[in-house]
Amino acid sequence: MAVSRPAEPAGAVRRTPRKRRGAGLSPALSRIHWIAIALLLPLPLFGGWLYGSVRFWAHGPQIVLACLSALVLLIGCLPRFKREVLRRPPGFVPFLLFLALAWIMIPFAAVPFETRQHALRFTSFLAAYWVWVEVGGRRDRWRLLLSLMLISVILMALYALVQHGRGSRMVLAVVRPENYFMRASGAYICPNHFANMLNLFLPVCLVIAFSRSFGVVLRLLAGYAALVSIPAVYLTQSRSGWIGFFAGVGTVLLVLALTRSVKKFVITAVVLPVAVAAIAVTMYAVSPMIQERVAEAAHGNIRIQLWQDTWSIITAQPWFGYGLGSYRWVYPHVQQHMIMYVDPEYAHNDYLHFWAETGLVGIALLAWGFGAIVWRTLRAAVTGERRQDVLLTAGLAGSLAAVFSHNLFDFNFNMFGNVHILIFLTGILTSATFGCRADRGIPFTSPWLRRIVVGAGCLYLAFAVVVTTRAYLAERIWKAGDAAKESLEYDRAESLYRRAASIEPGDWNPHLHLAHMRRGQSFWNRSPERKQEQIDEARVLYARSIELNPWDTEADYGLSALFNMTGEPEKALEIRRELVERVPMDLFYRKELGLQLRSMGRYEEALKVFEEAKKLKTDEQIELNIRMLQRKLESAAGGRG
Repeated sequence: MAVSRPAEPAGAVRRTPRKRRGAGLSPALSRIHWIAIALLLPLPLFGGWLYGSVRFWAHGPQIVLACLSALVLLIGCLPRFKREVLRRPPGFVPFLLFLALAWIMIPFAAVPFETRQHALRFTSFLAAYWVWVEVGGRRDRWRLLLSLMLISVILMALYALVQHGRGSRMVLAVVRPENYFMRASGAYICPNHFANMLNLFLPVCLVIAFSRSFGVVLRLLAGYAALVSIPAVYLTQSRSGWIGFFAGVGTVLLVLALTRSVKKFVITAVVLPVAVAAIAVTMYAVSPMIQERVAEAAHGNIRIQLWQDTWSIITAQPWFGYGLGSYRWVYPHVQQHMIMYVDPEYAHNDYLHFWAETGLVGIALLAWGFGAIVWRTLRAAVTGERRQDVLLTAGLAGSLAAVFSHNLFDFNFNMFGNVHILIFLTGILTSATFGCRADRGIPFTSPWLRRIVVGAGCLYLAFAVVVTTRAYLAERIWKAGDAAKESLEYDRAESLYRRAASIEPGDWNPHLHLAHMRRGQSFWNRSPERKQEQIDEARVLYARSIELNPWDTEADYGLSALFNMTGEPEKALEIRRELVERVPMDLFYRKELGLQLRSMGRYEEALKVFEEAKKLKTDEQIELNIRMLQRKLESAAGGRG
């Protein structure tokens, strides 16, 4: 006789036992997975310890590792896949379209070389995302992988607390800039990005630590990571980091309430803002540090001014932008409102930043991709069959909310190390909960389709490895040339610069640095013939640098210095006037224009230039020149009288 199952209470989460994901993997396929993991794991595990892996010296090799990891998986795994075994990560298609757009825009970009480099970075993001979704959750590997990451997080949070306790401004081997004071930053230079890294893990740690659905070891690691991360986030003094913390934890509570019932979700949505406001007011009342940071924000900071100028970039190229990586080069040419510093690399709002670089089309594709991830995460949380899946997807929703809210005021999507940590969490938690109705596979019903996909993917990844390696080697070589130049080894420096330029023809830096060296040599050369040869060579090199990056004003300034050396001050003056018009907020070029006019005896014009410079920001050189020029003009007037 059949036994009827008792009805489950409304809103209850079903706990249907399922086979361990990936239990049927062959030994050969399992080994391929572990090779891919071994290549990829160093990116999230150690990327943050390399000062966030912002510069190419740190993330160049990581791009290669990510591409090799995906390449190994394609070559080794795809021929063995049966129908619908290959997983399609949520948002993968729009992200793939965004990558295609980045490559298409290279010939039209403000700085094609920079756009290509950023397209390679995005290639590593997409490759890592697919690998983590494909292999991260099989056989419950996510537990080991997440445990290793939590150990890294714990160590960095402890390092930050020790830094703060000892009053040390050392960040590994680098001294933290004075403007960051004693704000905790771990292995990051900027405390804001350290806060973002911690906030990515905190929602996941909290759901794991307070649930019996996970093993003792993982719960202890998650609990301890949360215990040391929360005070570290506070000590970063990052206002956007604090916002991200409350957004992440609040989202977890809202999602968990939604999985229970709509009524609980509504109650939580009403109570949560009140609770957060009460906590914020209490902390403000008892913490002088928070009071000081809030007061600084109330007096205004650079962000509003940056956003005003960034809007000028957006309106100039609203649909497709200036190309990935172009912001730092284009911004000084439109700068009108922000006068506190000259060369910001980022808009301090990632949404405006990528709109400026990729236009409305690019930002729409990114919104589509991230929207798909959020939709899948929320749907998996609501429809999850196991309590473990519900908690993991709720934690992931919190991590996404933390970074999305933080990035309204910062640029964590431009932090290579933080992006790979976000991809790691999204990938392994999506993989660990894969199998819900929101997930899809990519069927390979046709052998020809399989060959086309495998072949195209392998060729592109191999291309990315070669191009990245070439650019990385070229940068290492021309920087070695800089070191040789500083040591007065000019022949060796020239050889290194020329080798770098031959390896990577699109990079303007070897040409620019060799031009600077030639200009310096010509200044001291006493042989008229050799001096002229060096001047002519420097002109050609400066022209090539301008051709490769017309937005970099350093080569133009070098040309003006050459014209002064060859007795052509009018040409030098013309270039310096153009530089002031192109980058009006750059104090250095204004002062150089004033000095040029002074050296040519045009004192009235020089005085006006220095007085205009003083309105931006004064310094001792400006004050001295104003007084000296005033005396000269008074003396000249007295002599005429």
